[in-house]
Amino acid sequence: MGLSKILVVYSSSSIEIDAQGYVTKVIDGDTIDVSNFGRIRLADIDCPETGEAGYYDSKNYLSSLVYNKLVYIDKDEKLGPYDRFICIIYVRWNSTYLLNVNEALLNKGFAVISNYQNEFNPYTWTLYVYHPASDISTTISCSSSLSEINIGSSITISGAINPSLSMKTVTLTYKKPDGSTFNRTTITNSYGSYSDIYIPDTLGSWSVTASWDGDSTHDGSSRSSKSFTVKKSGCLIATATYGSELSPQVQFLRGFRDNTVVSTVSGSSFMKIFNGFYYSFSPSVASVIADNLVLRDIMKVILYPLIGILHVSSVVFSIFSFLSELGVVIAGLVASSLIGIVYFLPTALIISLKKKFQVSVKIVRLMGLIWISNVLTLVLAEITKSPSMMIVTTGAFVLVTITTVTLTSLRIVSKRLIH
Repeated sequence: MGLSKILVVYSSSSIEIDAQGYVTKVIDGDTIDVSNFGRIRLADIDCPETGEAGYYDSKNYLSSLVYNKLVYIDKDEKLGPYDRFICIIYVRWNSTYLLNVNEALLNKGFAVISNYQNEFNPYTWTLYVYHPASDISTTISCSSSLSEINIGSSITISGAINPSLSMKTVTLTYKKPDGSTFNRTTITNSYGSYSDIYIPDTLGSWSVTASWDGDSTHDGSSRSSKSFTVKKSGCLIATATYGSELSPQVQFLRGFRDNTVVSTVSGSSFMKIFNGFYYSFSPSVASVIADNLVLRDIMKVILYPLIGILHVSSVVFSIFSFLSELGVVIAGLVASSLIGIVYFLPTALIISLKKKFQVSVKIVRLMGLIWISNVLTLVLAEITKSPSMMIVTTGAFVLVTITTVTLTSLRIVSKRLIH
């Protein structure tokens, strides 16, 4: 390296910046990938190739300078071999100067000059170039995965900051149908993109606005509201079975859900986890049932006891309507118990008699303890008003109740039949 290269370290001359972006991958000592730009071959230098001495030293040094950092790019007009951009790369050194990464590799002895045919002249480079930091304007995009969703389903809000900025906090301001707002935050990835998955809990028209506050070199920005609508979810299998949403059976099921279950905090919490399960398979099942008269008749037989059970639960809820949260829990207890007896006990009994298996007292007692623990946790969730705890405990309450009642009933019935 010549004497002039050692002495001329700082330069006040202006430089050309064609683009900027974050380095997402360091290929080797002289090749990198930059977000929203592409693969870059550092101009007019050569570093050791894979298997050659110094390969890892040059690659590691380059990584320490640029990986996951914002780089400023001065590119040649022509693409190089393998469709790579030929560029000088700069990275912020301080508020006044940028570091010439190409020159830094030469300066440290990790690269040698290879003066190819391009617009650059490595013999005129300086290690630092004058380029005071100034606020760079940015934009942020915002889009939703759907314009209309069913209550209990999730929606994905996504977008990106431009120019690409990684590890930046994006604030999403959700506006509910009643006009109230709340914020959720997410972090951009190495490409400046972000996403947030959320389950809206209220029917009506929603909107969401994305924004970020900026940093020491970039202005913040915001995106105008993106709207979506949350609507009532349909009883897909029942509708396919009875042929119309206006059938009395479908209307009853929908009314029980909307007027009884969803009208309470615990019931609404249960419906969130139930909808996630139910709508994962119900559309495909409903499409098969709708076109098959035999299956529709079979489903009517299967659903008939369930409708009767929910009628009973509806009466129980009305008795305790003066205390709706208690009422929906007791109604859920009655419904879960009857579902266990009507739908699960017959199959369990057949298996028990065929295998000559009898449920032990220990198992029944264990399930009883689990059920009591679940009820206590449900009470705690009601007191603390924890949404996540409420969702888990209400779902567990139904499953544990069905299991406990089924096993207890199985022990009683099978014991009598055997003896």
